[in-house]
Amino acid sequence: MWFPWRSFHRQVRDLPLHHQVLFWLTCGVLLWQSVYLTQFTFVFLYGSFSVPVHPPNLCEINPTSYEIPSKMKAGQVLFRVDMRCVKADFKSVFVTSPVCGDCGPEKWNTLTDVDDDGVYEGVVTFRGPGGQALVGTGIQYRYGIETQDHYYPENLLHEVHAERAYCAPVSDFVTYANRVVETDTDGTEVREIFGTCHAVVMSEDEWGHQKEMAFAEANPWLVKHVDPFKEVLDPVFATVLIFDPILFLTLCSVLYVGSIAIIGRGYVSRKENALMSALNEAQHKNTYLEHAAKILRHDMHSGINTYIPRGIRSLERRLEKCPDVVKEMRLEAPLRLLKEGLAHTQKVYAGVTEFTNLVKAGAEIERKSHDLREILVSYLDTTSYKDQVVIDRMPTVSVNAPLFCTALDNLIRNGLKYNDSPSKMVVVTMVDDLHLGILDNGRGMTQGDFLEYSKPYVRKADQKELGSGLGLNICIAILHEHGFPVICSKRDEGGTLIKVKIQ
Repeated sequence: MWFPWRSFHRQVRDLPLHHQVLFWLTCGVLLWQSVYLTQFTFVFLYGSFSVPVHPPNLCEINPTSYEIPSKMKAGQVLFRVDMRCVKADFKSVFVTSPVCGDCGPEKWNTLTDVDDDGVYEGVVTFRGPGGQALVGTGIQYRYGIETQDHYYPENLLHEVHAERAYCAPVSDFVTYANRVVETDTDGTEVREIFGTCHAVVMSEDEWGHQKEMAFAEANPWLVKHVDPFKEVLDPVFATVLIFDPILFLTLCSVLYVGSIAIIGRGYVSRKENALMSALNEAQHKNTYLEHAAKILRHDMHSGINTYIPRGIRSLERRLEKCPDVVKEMRLEAPLRLLKEGLAHTQKVYAGVTEFTNLVKAGAEIERKSHDLREILVSYLDTTSYKDQVVIDRMPTVSVNAPLFCTALDNLIRNGLKYNDSPSKMVVVTMVDDLHLGILDNGRGMTQGDFLEYSKPYVRKADQKELGSGLGLNICIAILHEHGFPVICSKRDEGGTLIKVKIQ
């Protein structure tokens, strides 16, 4: 996502000069501190999780806690195997060897965990065919575990294939691999981890030192000491306490937090003043709007719904007494136009009256259940374009009839107005159980166009038809007051489909 740099720079440029200086100074310090923190974060995270060496003791046996017991004899081996890395449940642990024909758990090689620390111990004496102790020669062996119903010797093949087979010199490369140990005349001790070729051969201090050396060799940049004042100020000043990393980070944090607070307070103050000014202007304009709404609701009512209807009825009564005059002067058509025009004006006035009622604070539209087809047919009956509109069967829905018909009439007129087809047509029908659709065979409009032209006073640049740019905006406002979402799409066969969710 692109960063709105121009808008951001304009906002900063609008700040007072001293705030601009403080802002850019804060950004510089923040960048400096970010580099400082990033390096030490990498040292911590990368040094903790991505050390490019492997520990010799995956189960963390402490090798200094064990000693070879006294009175060990030639050919004897004290096995200590760490079983804490074993995932499977087991009953007992054994040592097997080709010397005894890979003897199983029923033989002499049981190991025990006396102190219950997960490390199993046991002494095994290796002897030759004649019963003599085997000394000074490599003896092959491996460990095994006994489960509830089976005996499993350890499998070291993956270590052999990974070229770490120093503890597995003999293997059939199909099933198992062996370890090897050399006995001596005083007995031998072996410390190992079950299922791996890792023996516990170094202390924790030695291992930590090797890890640090390996990390430093692989990551020379991360282990450099970061001092923001190094090679910038005199070395004498660099040792002053104020340049200590912790204090440096603290001072940076205080600086940019304080700067942001100062700049933010000034920015918010200016925005609040601008908002209050706009609010006062809106309240002033709203006075005019409320007065105009009052004129429409009250002062125009008597003319549209009282005086004009009375005048037409009085004229009709007088003309009924003079049929010859009516015929001679051809007054039937003008009289019909007056009556139809009055009826249409009264319908429009009813919608305008309902709409202007919403100007009041907290006002809500009054709704009743209506057959949508019935009220639309009645509303369009006096229009000149009623023959170009097809209204299909529709459900009964709770709406404000004048406002709802006004909104749909706007969509219908748009479908006919922005239409270059020789046979203009608009169909109002239910496209599914939830949506009422207004379909036309006009120029077509996408959802993006619909959202753009729904804004007040927005019209297409090259629009040849006349208009104010308010009709669609008012129409959508009426439907939203009903709680009816509206979406638009261009039809593949040409024209527009506007869907109004009414259920």
